[in-house]
This record gives sequence, structure tokens and C-alpha cells, in this order.
Amino acid sequence: MNILTLITDWNNEDYYVGMVKGYLLKTNAEVQLAEISHRIPLFSSLVATFICRASYESFPEGTVHVLGIRGGINKEVAKPVAVSYKNHWFFGFNNPDFQQMFDAPQNPTAWALPDFNTSFPELDLLIKPAIQLLEGVPIEKIATGSISLERFTPVKHETTANSMVGAVLYIDGYGNAITNISRTDFESFTHGRKFRITLLRQQNVITEISSTVGVEEGELFAIFNSLGLLEVGQVNSRLDESIGIDVHSKIRIQLL
Repeated sequence: MNILTLITDWNNEDYYVGMVKGYLLKTNAEVQLAEISHRIPLFSSLVATFICRASYESFPEGTVHVLGIRGGINKEVAKPVAVSYKNHWFFGFNNPDFQQMFDAPQNPTAWALPDFNTSFPELDLLIKPAIQLLEGVPIEKIATGSISLERFTPVKHETTANSMVGAVLYIDGYGNAITNISRTDFESFTHGRKFRITLLRQQNVITEISSTVGVEEGELFAIFNSLGLLEVGQVNSRLDESIGIDVHSKIRIQLL
């Protein structure tokens, strides 16, 4: 199966999506294009990386994933690269956000891709070489050489005897905040004891983990989502707008 996934900040109204689809149909109609999202906030390579990390293992091994967002880093720094990791391929611009894809113990293998001036870098520098790979061209003939990829050390939550402080990684389409606190780490910290989750200010408090979203209008809730991460939200409201929570906001858990 020749599958190419695509994550961009183009939005669906621009012509870029049409150009890519047309190019695929004209050059290799056997490639299956899976458009994960074209609505990433402009230049937010961090959001694109989070979405790709959350979804790529749902695809068959051998899938090629294109993260078409260079971010706010100068093109002379964020060069196009291809990375082989956990039996998947990732094509993107080598910035610190992109490197967060590869924080597991096993080392990714990376190659530098041809880099040249173009008005459509996502297509010319990433998608076209990705299609070559899907067509069976060896990466050694596509890339200009192998490179060492910087190892990323993920930001961990801070823990003391009676408190744990995590951070928001992502705000989803409902305004819910997904944190960097896993179910395993949460349960190891609480050991079944009572706790209080504080969001930004003392009046925004949650004292239990729900199995589903709450039912009371405006009620704050905390759940462990399908990624196994602590997620907080507000029933029938956008938590990010109602209390001002955002990416990098702190989440404090205190034992009672």
C-alpha cells in the first residue's frame, strides 16, 4: 500500500491542495493520499508534530508522512529532511518542533533532501521526493546524504512529594487542553489518594477523573483520552476561551 499522509497549514480554500492532488493523479494515481489536516494554525510546526505523533501509528507500516510546515524558522536553518523511524517515514523541515517526533529510545535514521529555491517548497522539497520513495526509489538516490538528527529531550512534568506540575501540549477543536501527564505517571503519583487539579487560578479546580465528559453545563472535567494523556475541558464550552488556558499553560495536581 502506497500511502502518503499530509499535514499543512494551507486551509482548504487555497489552491495548494488542488495542485498536490492533481500532481498525484497525473504522476502516480496508485499513491493513496490521506489528508490528516490542512487547518494547522499558521506556521505552527509544534501543533503539526503533535497531531502526527498522535496519529501516525494508526497507519500501516511503510506509510510516508509529510509535515508541510517549516514554522517560523529561516529556511537556511530548517532544511528538508527524510527520517526513517519505527517502520514509518517522515518528510519535513528540520526544526526543533519536527525533532519532537523522535523522542523514543530507538534512534531515527535521517537523510538530507535536495534543497533549492522554489515558490512551493512543500511540494517540490517534500512531497515529490516522498512520492519517489513510495515508487521504490532507494532513499540513497533521493537524498544528498545521511545526517545526524538532534536528539530531543521532551519536557517532563515536575513532581514533588505532594504536587505534580504539567503543561498543556495541545488545544483541540473543542477547546479542551491535552497535557503532558500520562495516566501511568498520574496513577504512580496519586496512588489512589484524593487530589485537586488546578487550572491557572484557584477557582478552576477539578477533584476527580471522569470516564466520560461531564453532563452539567459549564462543568470542568478531566479525563484520560485515547492517547493516555490527561485532558481537561468544560462541558458545552471552550475551556481555552472561558479561562484563557493555552499551549504551555501549567496544570497543577496537589494531593489532599
